[in-house]
Amino acid sequence: MLTESEITDRFRPKGTKRGEELFLSLSHAVALLELCDRNSIAIIGIEGFFLRDGDLHPRLDQIADYSSAVADAWDSFVRICNDSAQAFLQSLCSDSEVVSESEVVVTVTTLSQANWRERSERGSERDQ
Repeated sequence: MLTESEITDRFRPKGTKRGEELFLSLSHAVALLELCDRNSIAIIGIEGFFLRDGDLHPRLDQIADYSSAVADAWDSFVRICNDSAQAFLQSLCSDSEVVSESEVVVTVTTLSQANWRERSERGSERDQ
């Protein structure tokens, strides 16, 4: 099984880096999603941008946040998040306005099982 950082490292040469953020083409984001899925890593967020002349322009209509998905088991959480992420990326790939723009890139936020457990435990403590 690959870790979040190992997966990101595989895609780093294929994307554009700004600070700590990695921006990927839609096709590379789909490939990253598939690798995350095979390694039980959840994609909990996607943000879209246009990359023009080296400048990033955020697209507020291309933001997806799955971090608040609710599931009792990690496998269920991964399935909910990654199915939603796949549908979102497919919608971007099929959107003629998006596809016709110069270059669409996305940044992807992932979550490991260990971080999900830690987050779940903090939430349980707050509820008490």
